[in-house]
Amino acid sequence: MRHPRRFVREAFADLRASLPIARSLLAQRLRQRYRHSSLGFLWAIVPAAFVSVVMTIGRKARFPLMDTGPIPPQVYGLYGIVMMQSFLEALNAERMAISGNRQLLSRQRIPLEGMILAGAGEMLVSLSMKLVAVGFVCLLLSAPPAPTLPLGLLAIAQVAVLGVALGVAMAPWNAMSRDLDHVMLFLPWVLFATTPIFIRPQHGSGLARVFALNPLAWLVDNARAYACTGRGSLSLLLGATAALTLLLGGAWLLTRLCLPYALERSTD
Repeated sequence: MRHPRRFVREAFADLRASLPIARSLLAQRLRQRYRHSSLGFLWAIVPAAFVSVVMTIGRKARFPLMDTGPIPPQVYGLYGIVMMQSFLEALNAERMAISGNRQLLSRQRIPLEGMILAGAGEMLVSLSMKLVAVGFVCLLLSAPPAPTLPLGLLAIAQVAVLGVALGVAMAPWNAMSRDLDHVMLFLPWVLFATTPIFIRPQHGSGLARVFALNPLAWLVDNARAYACTGRGSLSLLLGATAALTLLLGGAWLLTRLCLPYALERSTD
């Protein structure tokens, strides 16, 4: 950090040079992920399909928590689970960027950015398949998307990018300590309890106040509103874009700065 301009310049040079490596790592990861599975790439949409079936049964049974406003419960829950699953996939993939590639990073001159881009690409492939399943369900339920669907897709991408940024920021910690593995055992349950995945809380209720404290809940609600009703918040969309750009860039440079120390500590 004695020469910050050179540090940033070298970081962007490595980012450009890492694209071929990222493509190769992404292809390898996708082959390993689905090679010996009976359903192959269809496993990416199994959770979404299961949620859709459960929400359909709940609606027919008039379950009291199925009040999702103008959005059909199946579509409401489907968008929620797709976004939460993409967030967690991105978070878990990126936090392993150092610890999962320790040998490559310590023995060869392979830029860290290749690992980060490969993890993000794997998440995007999975998210694309899930969105195809969402479109199919919307077609079956005669629930066409709102004209603002492109903004909804951008907002959905923001949820995934938040997972990427947090995962990248956690990568050095994950490489030096096992504490984060234990945190991840209960973190998904905390997020499901504090984010409107299946339930739309009543305005002014205690649950609504809990959701209001969670920035992830704002992104999920805004994405679903733009995709289904066209009533999203443009100011939130633009503000989140700026904040996520700064967060992702800062997490990347911080992790790059910590990389030598993290590798040395993790290989002791």
